[in-house]
Amino acid sequence: MAVQRPCDDVPPQTTVLEQVGADTYRIQWHHPEFGKGCLKVLPDGPGAKLLEPRDACADADAFRIEASGEEDSGRYVLHADGDACVGIRNSDPSEGAEAVAERCTEEDGQVFVIEPVP
Repeated sequence: MAVQRPCDDVPPQTTVLEQVGADTYRIQWHHPEFGKGCLKVLPDGPGAKLLEPRDACADADAFRIEASGEEDSGRYVLHADGDACVGIRNSDPSEGAEAVAERCTEEDGQVFVIEPVP
């Protein structure tokens, strides 16, 4: 499942945004040992609303990415299907806090920094 981690703890995994529509993207994780996985919002069950990687990217969700704040700030809101946004549960700043699809609130817990790879 997708959780919040310090940026320095992420390698060797990389995250790639794969454009699948005019303004929609799949979120892909690439890991040298485990391969590629694309995030999907779990629709129901005990893990409902959590984001989980799927090996079959065709089964993953597409997210609409919208700038938050100044255009060049690198800060974005990720819109999931319907009226949901990706956020960190309860805007919890701690390591390991779960990413979930929740009602859009424009709070900091729903704003993510996206930077291009150098």
